[in-house]
Amino acid sequence: MAVDRWNFSFLQDTKAGSIGFQSNSQGGSVPESKPRKRPARQAQQTSAAQQYKPNPVWYKPVMFGLMIIGLIWIITFYITEGRFPVQEWASWNIVAGFGIAIVGFLMTTRWRA
Repeated sequence: MAVDRWNFSFLQDTKAGSIGFQSNSQGGSVPESKPRKRPARQAQQTSAAQQYKPNPVWYKPVMFGLMIIGLIWIITFYITEGRFPVQEWASWNIVAGFGIAIVGFLMTTRWRA
């Protein structure tokens, strides 16, 4: 005996007052709801477009410059075995180099073409 797995006749056999689906022959057709009117959003779109202006000309060179300076700071510290950029800072030179580079990377989050 094969079972029809798309047979939902058990849902139509509900008694009055119980939870379940009813067939169209018992309840009739369901009226269709009216579509809602949506307000125009043109005012919001124009204001959003005005907010996103391109960055100033200096923004991109400063952003990449900070990333490169931070990298050069760290490389210089390792190559000179701690004598440069600032000998008194010792291992804090790594923190300074990463800090400079991170400021450049954070600037990328605000960069707009």
